[in-house]
Amino acid sequence: MKQIIEFSKQEIEGSISDRFEKVANFCSQQIAIKTENETINYENLNKKANQLARSILKDYHLENQSTIILLDHEISIITSILAILKTRNFYTILDSQSPQERLKIICDESKAKLIITNFNNLTLANNLAENNINIINIDTLNPYINEDNLGFFIAPNAIASLVFTSGSTGKPKGIITTHSFYLDHIYNTSNKDKIQVGDSLTTLLNYSFSGSLNAILTCLLNGGTLVTYNFSKLAHFPLKDWLQENKINYFICTSQVFYQLIDSLDKTTFFSCLRQIMIVTDKLYTKEVERFWQKVSSNCILKHGYGSSETNGIAIIYLQRNSLISSKIIPAGYPIKEVKILDEQGQNLDVNEVGEIAVKSSYLSPGYWQNPQLTKEKFLPVPNDKDSRIYLTGDLGRINSDGYLEIVSRKDLMVKIRGFRIELGEIEANLKEHPKIKQTLVITQENTLEDKKIVSYFVPINNQNIYPQQLREFLKERLPHYQIPSAFVCLDSFPLTASGKIDLKSLPKVDWTTLIQQNFVAPRDEVELQLTKIWEKVLDIQPIGVKDNFFDLGGHSLLAVKLLAQIEKTMAKTLPLATLFQAPTVEELANLVQQKGKSLPWSALIPIQPNGSKPPFFCVHGGGGNILNFYPLANELGSDQPFYGLQAKGVDGQQKPYSCIEDMATHYLEEIFTIQPEGPYFLGGYCFGSLVAFEIAQQLLTKNQKVALLVFFDPIPYYKPISIKEKLFHHLVLLFQIGPTYLLKKIKKIMSQKPNKDFERAIQPETPQSIKIAHLQAYNNYVPLSYPGQVLVFSTNQEDKHQNQYWNAKIGWGSLMTKGLKFHYVYADHISLLKKPHVKELAEKLRDCIDWTLEKEIGSTGTLKELINKFDKPYE
Repeated sequence: MKQIIEFSKQEIEGSISDRFEKVANFCSQQIAIKTENETINYENLNKKANQLARSILKDYHLENQSTIILLDHEISIITSILAILKTRNFYTILDSQSPQERLKIICDESKAKLIITNFNNLTLANNLAENNINIINIDTLNPYINEDNLGFFIAPNAIASLVFTSGSTGKPKGIITTHSFYLDHIYNTSNKDKIQVGDSLTTLLNYSFSGSLNAILTCLLNGGTLVTYNFSKLAHFPLKDWLQENKINYFICTSQVFYQLIDSLDKTTFFSCLRQIMIVTDKLYTKEVERFWQKVSSNCILKHGYGSSETNGIAIIYLQRNSLISSKIIPAGYPIKEVKILDEQGQNLDVNEVGEIAVKSSYLSPGYWQNPQLTKEKFLPVPNDKDSRIYLTGDLGRINSDGYLEIVSRKDLMVKIRGFRIELGEIEANLKEHPKIKQTLVITQENTLEDKKIVSYFVPINNQNIYPQQLREFLKERLPHYQIPSAFVCLDSFPLTASGKIDLKSLPKVDWTTLIQQNFVAPRDEVELQLTKIWEKVLDIQPIGVKDNFFDLGGHSLLAVKLLAQIEKTMAKTLPLATLFQAPTVEELANLVQQKGKSLPWSALIPIQPNGSKPPFFCVHGGGGNILNFYPLANELGSDQPFYGLQAKGVDGQQKPYSCIEDMATHYLEEIFTIQPEGPYFLGGYCFGSLVAFEIAQQLLTKNQKVALLVFFDPIPYYKPISIKEKLFHHLVLLFQIGPTYLLKKIKKIMSQKPNKDFERAIQPETPQSIKIAHLQAYNNYVPLSYPGQVLVFSTNQEDKHQNQYWNAKIGWGSLMTKGLKFHYVYADHISLLKKPHVKELAEKLRDCIDWTLEKEIGSTGTLKELINKFDKPYE
């Protein structure tokens, strides 16, 4: 049966070192820390800390000085923390992944006299160290140093650590913490949560974050086992499975990690050992807690804590499956320190009144490192109580009628816009109720006229499409008009700081000059009204304004076909599919519809994004012939990159399509010359279009024109004819390289293989039958010639990439290129490659490629070798 080591109130007035040595003596053989590759028990951890402490004192004679820890190994970091505290010094942990300039500022600000590091970080340590900073390399410590405890008296108010957070001036702000600051928190946690000897605890908080030491000490000052989680394994070993395998009892994480854990769960998840999840955040949504209980069948307790680096824990709430929460946001909980709600004059407010949260305690931070003015502003004396002070948190909140502390907003996020006082947290809470929204953040930004505007950033569930107008309509039913955001920004995920909070500085700024769809304009005449009704029916969105963009509303090629068919049926006007590039709004389309003549002239070359100073990029359609799927790529490449699509003849259903690759290339080249008569040319082709782009490049070379760049986007396969003997030889080579799985996959593939399967993949469902037949004929009859250059390939074939590259090099596309193929793999399928979120990565890599080519290759005789080497490794 597990034991509990009593944690008395008197021990708060001791030191972290005293408590740890007591625990290490009580359970010396108990595992203290378990990493992926090693473990250490309490006896040996204490001995290693003592040896390092004696080395610090012997060589540097430091006391009450700042010491930097620059390490990346969990056992070494914790050993160093314990050693520094034993020597009556205090520490600051540096995150080696942070910018070196920031690390240098922290070193300077902390007035550190010593850096503890290892071989892995020694170069960085030397770069940070000035003449007066010494360095200890723990990898070279003398193993025969005395292992006994030092026996020093350490005062409870002695400094334990300096925690640096972002400051309003742009420089990191140092927060002082003491031994009693941590011991008070751990005393409360230990006695409330009943942590036992041998309990397993893990934390995913960054070690440079003040909350991480709370987690570490909560474990080690109670005889638990701290189990460290290797983030590099996250993709291969899901967190939920890791928690089970390591029999974790207590799990501490930020809300962002908690939400990711929920996403990975299924309805049968049962945590046999997990007793508690502690979520460290200032805001936890009821919707997410309910989602957790829906997926977890075990009776794990959720613990939500509110606090700050200056106060440690302020309030705690424990949530069980049957907990009844009526609010959208989980309350911060019952105060565990004395909490006051103050008005702007510093007077106490009544129940349910909103004001600034102030915390009174004897165990607050002493203040800000070498910043007495800020300390004086934020930490107030208490009359007739010299041991206590009051800290002004800067958070707005209230005590509700049940005694819970509720967080409303940051004081600096309570804004006044057009005379209205607005709580941004209220907007966030309502947006979080939308069934497609996973996370949201609402802030203010100034537009080009320096007017303050409300901006909502959000992350959708499972990358679902959510359009601004949908969110606007959703909020109109819940909030007054002045609280509706002016802009909505969709993100794949929120950028985070080292402490796991949202990094506000890294959020993309709204481009107010090009902002679309924020000012709804209703139809103004009969034609706009007719078109709007058609759009609303086809897109299944209401209402749609005349300035709303078809593509931003989620329009794609299949919907475009339906849309234009409805226009032809209702308004007797035949429009090519590519019309939507020229007129993507109701307003612009109405102008075209009202032009004289029943139909508009057809062209193969369509300017999807014609503006910019760079050479244009010409991209050839896939097997279906239309190019609407290129719009996201052209848009992501940016406003300085002209992008032209080449659509197939016959895609409008009016003309006979080409059935010969050479004829297609000749026609497309004629239209390209009307835009760019001379090289160098930047060409690309998607799927079937790779064949045509390849032939265009060949024809350009015969005209003595330079092809600067040729790109294939998930190209349709090509294999030159070879004998059965040669084919057997290549199969044997792959069998030897890959093993029996290659043979099994090959048999399965042959069993399920369909005629013309490669070409079928290239055809969209809405493709006219005439185009299918013509393009299949063109594909089967085309015999490509050798190409004196190199081609960059963006491929989605992740599963079989080794054999994919092998076959391409031996008998496929690579066999035609004198300078070979270079692959870049994207985690997408053939269709989603050109859609969000994958198209963003695709555009970034293509843009890099174009920029490098412009800078290095135009006018030279070299290849793309330097750039292509970046693409040679499969995407990780």
